[in-house]
Amino acid sequence: ISMPSLDDVVNITLTTEAAQVSRAGFGTMLILGSSNRFSDLTRSYQSTAAMLADGFLADDPEYVAAQVAFAQNPCPTSVKVGRRTHLPAQSWRVTPTARNSTVYKLVVDGVEAAFTSDSSATVAEIVTGLKSAVDALAPAAWVISTAYAVGAKRKNDTNKVYECITAGTSAGSGGPTGTSQDITDGTCHWRYVTSVLSTTDNGTSLDLVDPIAGEWHRLAPNDLNLLQVVQSHADAGIATDLAAIVLFDPDWYGLVLTTGSPAEVAACAAWVESAKKLYMTQSQDSAIVSSATSDIATTLKASAYARTAPWFHPDNGVFIDAAIFGACLPLDPGSETWAYHTLASVPVVALTPSQQNYATGTAAAAYGDGKACNIYVTIGGVSCTWGGLVSAREFIDKVRGCDWYRSDMQANIFERVVAASNAGRKLPFTDEGILVIKAAMGLTNAAALERGFLSSSPAPYVTAPRASAVTSANKQARRLTDVKAGGVIAGAIHEIAITAVFTYA
Repeated sequence: ISMPSLDDVVNITLTTEAAQVSRAGFGTMLILGSSNRFSDLTRSYQSTAAMLADGFLADDPEYVAAQVAFAQNPCPTSVKVGRRTHLPAQSWRVTPTARNSTVYKLVVDGVEAAFTSDSSATVAEIVTGLKSAVDALAPAAWVISTAYAVGAKRKNDTNKVYECITAGTSAGSGGPTGTSQDITDGTCHWRYVTSVLSTTDNGTSLDLVDPIAGEWHRLAPNDLNLLQVVQSHADAGIATDLAAIVLFDPDWYGLVLTTGSPAEVAACAAWVESAKKLYMTQSQDSAIVSSATSDIATTLKASAYARTAPWFHPDNGVFIDAAIFGACLPLDPGSETWAYHTLASVPVVALTPSQQNYATGTAAAAYGDGKACNIYVTIGGVSCTWGGLVSAREFIDKVRGCDWYRSDMQANIFERVVAASNAGRKLPFTDEGILVIKAAMGLTNAAALERGFLSSSPAPYVTAPRASAVTSANKQARRLTDVKAGGVIAGAIHEIAITAVFTYA
């Protein structure tokens, strides 16, 4: 048996459908990850300090994303963190372009793995060299009966990395195992840090795979023109995770994932479209800024998703998706634009004009020839977001504003119905009762005007039939129909065309 919802009492149809969340929920993001630091499916945090106190580590992706969100000004008062139960085994495919005597670098968890090609470079040579460089990042293996100092890192227990937190001498056998943050080993104490990425030389590309599902790594190339990178792991069941989470806690609006393979993003975007949430997804898929048509931004645009906005950044640990949510969700829905924001702690991506056009399109084609992918660039010496679009080439602020409009009007009307009932009265099916409904709807229109979501010319409207015009069948069913509201969306000025004329006096 399903529980009744506001739609059963107040059903509002918009040309852009909207999310069923509380008014407060429109400012709330959910950061969904696999770190598994609590048993609930979601928890709310007002600071990163509260996350640390709850068991998160400073290098957990949920913590890093929240840190980026809280760094914005204005910033959210809180964020929610979700716990995944279907854990992806994070992986990448790296494809080099051969250039002679050139340094190729992958930054893996903050450490560079570098290879310099020779004067007759081949892709196969570069792949082999990068594999050796990445493999060399792994620490030495743990050894029995050995003195270790604080900070020493060793590999043990099938490619797990441990850091010494209490100096001492290791035991005569075994060594640290598991994922605890305090593991006794002789007189040493260790904490689990991460896993060691396994590498595969494919000849034309290099695969990096995490052997432990749910672990998270940060990876970035030094040059988009030298190394094409894409997360390549399969979708582990993100839609199932989200369905369970929204059943447990539906009161959130914006979604950030800590991983972002094309398969995962596509599955998440499909779920978000039907769930009426808003999904910002950072992708490091290098093909987005090329002529390729197999990238995730092209896929999302082809599906015309109106609730997913891709953001390109080659470093998956930057979390530009959390940053833009952090900057915009504190603002009143419909009052903002998601373009031209300067984001704290997010480095600009240096793109050539061609790469930028592949992602966003060109002004001459009204940006329809691009992949509807948002970017973070420097314009006139100012770092700012560019685009502010969902994959359906609609502006993000319009989507969120329409969601808010529907939710706010529903709530205003429902409050009148409940208030009358709780006062021992009813909302009568009379002209006077219908006026109460219209007045409640007018409150939303007034708020939409005040925040700049709707234009004042022409003014927003509310219409409803006279009680005498309602059919007896609808009166008997106590259902008021043919009620309408709307207005002209104000939009925002993003580009200015000026013609200057000079003459001699």
